[in-house]
Amino acid sequence: MPTVLVTGIVYLWPDQAPSDVFGLDGLFPVAILHYLAGRVIFLFMCAHIYLGTCGDKVSSHFKMMITGCHEH
Repeated sequence: MPTVLVTGIVYLWPDQAPSDVFGLDGLFPVAILHYLAGRVIFLFMCAHIYLGTCGDKVSSHFKMMITGCHEH
């Protein structure tokens, strides 16, 4: 999450981005990091929503994720 926040802030003020990073334009590595971090967060959310709905009731695993207690 902090990576997406930092790269998003760099996008707000692109003139503050470094002009050269590893021999590439300064915003290109920022764009790659922003994209990859966004994908990771999206896949994390999708996996947790899917796993939360796999219980006996739709909400039973969500309750377990929040409280930490499993009901038999």
